[in-house]
Amino acid sequence: MKKIKAFFLLTIILLVYEYEFITYADENTGSIVILGALINNTNPETDLSSIEVFMSVPDATKPPSVAVTGTDGGFRFVSEEPVLNENLYVFTVVYENAVYGTSVTGEQIFSNKPILIEVYNSTSDQNVLRVLNHSVFIGAIDKINMRIRVLEMQTLYNDSFSTYIPGDSPMSLVRFGLPSGFEKLSLDTVLKFSEVFEVNNGFALNTSVPPGEHEVLYSYDLNYKNKELFMGRSLPYPIEIFRMMVPANIGELDFKGDGSKTIVDVQGETYQLLEKKELLSTDEINIVYRGLPEPSIYQRFTNLLSYKNLIKMAPLFLAVSLFLIVVFSVWYYKYVHISKRQRLEGLSDKIEILKAIRINREKLKTGELDKVEFEKIENELTDKWIT
Repeated sequence: MKKIKAFFLLTIILLVYEYEFITYADENTGSIVILGALINNTNPETDLSSIEVFMSVPDATKPPSVAVTGTDGGFRFVSEEPVLNENLYVFTVVYENAVYGTSVTGEQIFSNKPILIEVYNSTSDQNVLRVLNHSVFIGAIDKINMRIRVLEMQTLYNDSFSTYIPGDSPMSLVRFGLPSGFEKLSLDTVLKFSEVFEVNNGFALNTSVPPGEHEVLYSYDLNYKNKELFMGRSLPYPIEIFRMMVPANIGELDFKGDGSKTIVDVQGETYQLLEKKELLSTDEINIVYRGLPEPSIYQRFTNLLSYKNLIKMAPLFLAVSLFLIVVFSVWYYKYVHISKRQRLEGLSDKIEILKAIRINREKLKTGELDKVEFEKIENELTDKWIT
């Protein structure tokens, strides 16, 4: 190991000596020449020739410039545009399916320090990955909505001299287990060029992991009910130390298996601290957070009538309103409208009977009917009126 480090140091010294002025102006063309080199930290004797190196400026409209390394891994960019001190210049390379890079300002380019990009051989062996520290914190507890915000930090460690790259299987992605039902995942990591995939039991990164330590920070929401929350998870990689910390005065942590639980003081605040050590990738963490606060009946009612919930329930209110309109329309047509029409028809019949009674009485006066016939017709019309 010491011999390899000494060789790296000697290589850097030779490069600096060879390119004493890393950036200079070409007197013939007036262009700016930028020099740099690739270094293989896995095997310094690896041939690094014929590899494309890209130089770009973020937010620039021009495409990246491309240079090809020589036999010694060195590369050379010729820029016809001036190098500005305030600009950021990014140098990237793809080596054995992993992306490496470095970024410098224009001022740093003219500092005569070598632009070196360290690369590694690649491996798809997941056994090179483990977690040094895994910490879980309860960031906030929303009693009204029965929801907690969880913050987690993992130190992912590649203890080999090769960069881990995912294989063809989805299980080879860099994975992180989470409790089921998590929502609103937010991620921050130093791992470069990461693509995030959410799965039922956590999330995965389609990224390479160079040798060394890499911090991964993320947060998410969990909903609980009946005053408790199950926070179990599977472990994709071995964990040296797992810690979970929650407020000492809110709820109680209950766990299975080996581990210890203590009360600690952090800047005047007391917390329950759960600690487990030397966990294997075949293990599971089973933790239940009990005694969580619940809202009162009044708080439940006011929360139900909150603007946010009313907006969520608007489609339901609309559907119910449309249903009631349809039911009312059917009822009105079937009962009210038909009944009204029947009443109008009955009123028309009554008017005709009254006309017949008046005509019958006029005929009695004019002598067209005798008393017997008049009374007979009068009785018939009266019966019709009653029925």
